[in-house]
Amino acid sequence: MRKLFFCLLISLFTLSAQANTIHWFTFVDTTDPNVGAFDVTGRELLYTQWINKINAALSGAGYTSKIYDNYGSLTSPENCKQLINDFSCGENDIVVFYYIGHGARAYNDRSKYPQMCLAQEDEKKCVPLIWVHETLKQNSPRLLITIGMCCNSYAPELSAKESIAFNKNYGTASYSSNEVEAIRKMFLENKGDIIVSSSSASQPSWAFFIPNLGKTMDIFTFGLVANYAHYVKETSSPSWHTLLGRVATDVNNFALYNGRQQMPQYDIDVTKVSRPTKEVRKETTIPEVKPQNETKSKEIVSQPEVREEAPSNDMAQALTEVFDNLIDDSVSFSDKVRRANILKSKISDNAVVRMIAEDDQLVIDKMSLHDYIDIVSTSKRYYKISVISTDVNDNKITSIRVREYVKTTTM
Repeated sequence: MRKLFFCLLISLFTLSAQANTIHWFTFVDTTDPNVGAFDVTGRELLYTQWINKINAALSGAGYTSKIYDNYGSLTSPENCKQLINDFSCGENDIVVFYYIGHGARAYNDRSKYPQMCLAQEDEKKCVPLIWVHETLKQNSPRLLITIGMCCNSYAPELSAKESIAFNKNYGTASYSSNEVEAIRKMFLENKGDIIVSSSSASQPSWAFFIPNLGKTMDIFTFGLVANYAHYVKETSSPSWHTLLGRVATDVNNFALYNGRQQMPQYDIDVTKVSRPTKEVRKETTIPEVKPQNETKSKEIVSQPEVREEAPSNDMAQALTEVFDNLIDDSVSFSDKVRRANILKSKISDNAVVRMIAEDDQLVIDKMSLHDYIDIVSTSKRYYKISVISTDVNDNKITSIRVREYVKTTTM
């Protein structure tokens, strides 16, 4: 059976070669028989409540996003080493590495940070978190954040613990200009590097049950995401020291309350700087859809995937960048309309768009994709539109699924 292979030549309306980018490396062990289900929840929360919101806030400041979303069979030491060794970035780029899975430390480790197992049990293949941090640091990104959510000792099995409530949002993601400004200050007005691990040397990292989700996940990722969500709403002068201090205190207190020990540790070496100049987006060519045989498709999907909100293909990544351009305030109204018409020429007459809830796969709205493109290109209500997946027939886009990140008030 023949399958469609999405061959992305150069994405439509993409940034220039010198464009500012935030790069996300996530490695999540979702297949482990003991903690895999916990980590599936952790990955879901990490993307919906942290990564996607940060991308939305930075998009309006001229940043595009690249996500290397590794889970399942992609969570391997070999894949991690290759991606980190081959990586390069620009001087204004931001790089974030986040690992969720098993970890350990050797008795003679000189670093206080753990080694990552990366979904395998051969201790010789474990990758030190500090190696990832130092290797990425050699690229001199504007801001580097390396986070390891794993045990830092030879720990017993992770166990479920009771947690505070977490309310899911089954509607469109909506947040204020104050929240967006706080996010931009934290990521764009700090230069340097941060490294974090979920527990101190000799300590395990624990998981617990979240009643409102009806699921179990690690205490650190929950603590980071929950604290971050509250912090950006309440502060006008955000600080990484303050945020991570809150996370460490909450995780430690929760662990102690349940008779456990877990104190997150971190090192912060950042200085305050002015924001980088916003790059101008340049129009190039549109993604092409070419039919390929099944064998070729299998070869492609076995490689590390670059994703925006972990979409299923390169077309979704490209269309996300298209929408970035259509909602960019620096692009003139007439140019937005012209580019919207180019995009509409690539979709079928009866194509539809489905809007997906922020924290769930629930479809909250559906409409004509042609009409949606017109609305997006003439509206100022959007921070970002992340394309989750696309469907194509006869070389035309027939439907897409998106998550919207919008302003609390129309401007």
